[in-house]
Parts: sequence; C-alpha cells; structure tokens
Amino acid sequence: MRNWIRTKLGEPPVLMSDLRLQNNINILQSHLISKGYLQAAVTGEAIVKGRTGRAEYRAITNERYTLNEIKFPAEPTALNNIIRRGSDKSLLKPGIFYDIDVFTAERNVSIMT
Repeated sequence: MRNWIRTKLGEPPVLMSDLRLQNNINILQSHLISKGYLQAAVTGEAIVKGRTGRAEYRAITNERYTLNEIKFPAEPTALNNIIRRGSDKSLLKPGIFYDIDVFTAERNVSIMT
C-alpha cells in the first residue's frame, strides 16, 4: 500500500537543475511593475544543502505609484466627445494605485460604450 501511494499519488521531485532562476526573477519583477511598483528590483539565489535545495527571492519594491489626476481630451472632435461621454463610467480615479489590470479593464469599458 505504501509503495502504491508513493508511486501513484506522489509527484516526482523538482530538480535544482530544472530551476529557471532568471526567468522567475523576470516574472516576479514584471508582476510587481504591473501592480504599480515601477522601480521594483528582484534578486534570487539557489541554495543547495546536501541533497536538497531551495530558491530564495528578494524584492525591493520602493513606493507604489498612484494616479494623481485623470484628464480627458478637451478638443471638440467626434472621438473626444465619445470619450468624454463615457468618462463618468471610467475606472480610473485620482488616488488609485497604478495597475495594468485596471487599465486593461478601462480599455474594455471604453470599447463597450
């Protein structure tokens, strides 16, 4: 029974040679930047002790950026009138954190109006 559990239900061990440290650092840094930590720096190292190993990552985030003001185009063109008409439904508000997901959602809301 014990062997069956180990061979059928378990997962094979992750090998340290399969660790893509720089790729993971880039992913973590990209995520932090998309959430408003525009000056984020991430470092990482692989630590091996005997037959086991682990990866440690450190992130320096600095300040999270916020939106100070939102300006819509003032020139009276057809496109600008459409943009201003939908400005009351805008997801962008002064004081919110810079977030790529909010910008993407705003673009989708703008397309729908």
